Amino acid sequence: MYPPIRTISERRLLARQDCSVVLPQWTALVGDRLQGALVRDISPAGIGLLLEFEVDLRKRLRIELPSKTGSLWHLKVLDVIHARPQGDIWFVGGAFPAPLSDEQLHTLFS
Repeated sequence: MYPPIRTISERRLLARQDCSVVLPQWTALVGDRLQGALVRDISPAGIGLLLEFEVDLRKRLRIELPSKTGSLWHLKVLDVIHARPQGDIWFVGGAFPAPLSDEQLHTLFS
């Protein structure tokens, strides 16, 4: 189970899929150095990540999302909406400027 996150008022338009049960160790590659990040939740419009490094607010990041089997990768751009420390990790939430299609989201979980 992921560590609890202090919540702020909900602003999302679409509900996110909690990944702690479906894909508990789902790791995406983030940023210019393609560093690993644990995927906490995802929707067609955005994603929540747990990172071991700080990310600037309002930054645009490259993110590579592997399918469950690792056979297919989706390259996306992520606009960081919030980033806050949770102990020695960072919880980062962001929006995809070009949302994931239903088909892309399905292939990530298949």
